[in-house]
Amino acid sequence: MSPHPAHRYTLEDGGFLRDGEPYFSVGFNYHPSHTGCDYWRDWDPERLDADFARMAELGFNTVRFFVFWADFEPEPGVYDPVATERLRAFASLAARHRLQCLPSLLTIWMNGQRFDPPWRAGRDLWHDPEMTERQLGFVRHVAGALRDAGDVLAYDLGDEVIHVDGAASGSLGPEGVRRWWGLLAGAVREAHPGALVLQANEASAVTGEHAFRPEHAEPLDLVGLHGFPVWTPFHMESVASPKADSFVPYLVRRGRAHRPVLVDELGSYGCDEETARDYLRAAAHGALAAGACGVIVWCWQDFTTERKPYALRPNERFVGLLRADGTPKPAMGAFREFARRATGELSGFRPLPAPVGIHLLEHREEGDAGYLASGGSDAAAGFYAAQLLQRAHLPYAFTS
Repeated sequence: MSPHPAHRYTLEDGGFLRDGEPYFSVGFNYHPSHTGCDYWRDWDPERLDADFARMAELGFNTVRFFVFWADFEPEPGVYDPVATERLRAFASLAARHRLQCLPSLLTIWMNGQRFDPPWRAGRDLWHDPEMTERQLGFVRHVAGALRDAGDVLAYDLGDEVIHVDGAASGSLGPEGVRRWWGLLAGAVREAHPGALVLQANEASAVTGEHAFRPEHAEPLDLVGLHGFPVWTPFHMESVASPKADSFVPYLVRRGRAHRPVLVDELGSYGCDEETARDYLRAAAHGALAAGACGVIVWCWQDFTTERKPYALRPNERFVGLLRADGTPKPAMGAFREFARRATGELSGFRPLPAPVGIHLLEHREEGDAGYLASGGSDAAAGFYAAQLLQRAHLPYAFTS
């Protein structure tokens, strides 16, 4: 496929600029419904083209996808040419429909399971020098392949990669995390000059003990944060609770004290379709109001496949905004309306300076990185302080 002219993405005041103009990223995390995580091996470009056409028709601009390391580097230092060409074709198909790509590199962890390159054999991603070299080579390879293949918004170094080995990632201090982020971000920028780089983690990046936190993210251009009300270290009554609606905006405000924040996973589990709609409407608008530079929903469509990871995680099959037959759920209408506003009348919105600041003392103990990492007995302190100020209608921001 022929190359497509790409836009230039930069950041200003915590938000994206595209070719110098304010830009808000809004779209979907994506695996095809019928293949799930096997789409690089079970290749179906016609399905991709149809899905991307529909995303664009519905008013969205971004597709986040996952470069499963095992599919692209079957042997150490050997990159599969067929998978690499399919990666370029994926980006070109997205660009055909004016969708920006957000590739997640070094994908091993997905839906609570590992998709590991067999040759890694359990070696430590952060302390083994040979594994560091393999990671650097891989991100250079992928960024080099995508550089002129489509329109890349930013590169995610590895979605929730800390969970590949929670003990190893949890043992890194701030300097170790900065070094790892700096090495990989530098390799991406070497292969794709001018590219933006982030690394996405779930709520423990704010609430937990590990060092993969926004306040240590100087080597990155921005951070990706996810938060789901069903997975929090403190009590949420239900997805319908006002606290649930406020959780992701809280994470955004915490992160924005240090780095621009992209909410690259947002959604809900374990509730009826109307509750999921109302939650998405409130949480997405809350994230925008808190200063997020984009909102990417988990996920595009329910899955018909029952292959890994869905055999052990069947609930993951039913969190799409489209049903398996392609009909939209109520949440799709709410998200379309949000996308229309965020890219239209609210384009360029940034929060005003707040008169009230919340300062939290840094507290960290070395330990496992995990979804429900508590951050100690005061894990909820910042969240409840934010809740009280919000209910008093006092604009606030977290201070660094």
